[in-house]
Amino acid sequence: MTGPGSITRARTVWCAFCWADPGASCTALDGQHFARYLRAYRRQVISRDTMIAACLAVPQISYGQVVPDAAVPDSTGPAPAGRQDEPAVKHRTS
Repeated sequence: MTGPGSITRARTVWCAFCWADPGASCTALDGQHFARYLRAYRRQVISRDTMIAACLAVPQISYGQVVPDAAVPDSTGPAPAGRQDEPAVKHRTS
C-alpha cells in the first residue's frame, strides 16, 4: 500500500499540544509540534524511521517543540503495519 508522505500522515491526527485539526498545520512556519508526531507514531500512522528523523531534526526534544517540515523526509513508502520492529519483552519466571 502506498500513501501520502510522512508529514501528511502525521497531519492526519490531532496535535496534542495546540489541538490543530487533522489536516491543518500547527504553525504558519511550516512545522508540526513534536506532540503530533508522537501521537501519530503511537497510533501507528508514521514509521519508526519517521519518528527518528523528527527527533534528530531539532537540537532538543520537548512536547511542544516545533519540528520543521523540511527536516523530516517525506517518504512515500507504505504506512507501518504494526510494531514488529520492537524487541520482544522477556519476562522472568523465577
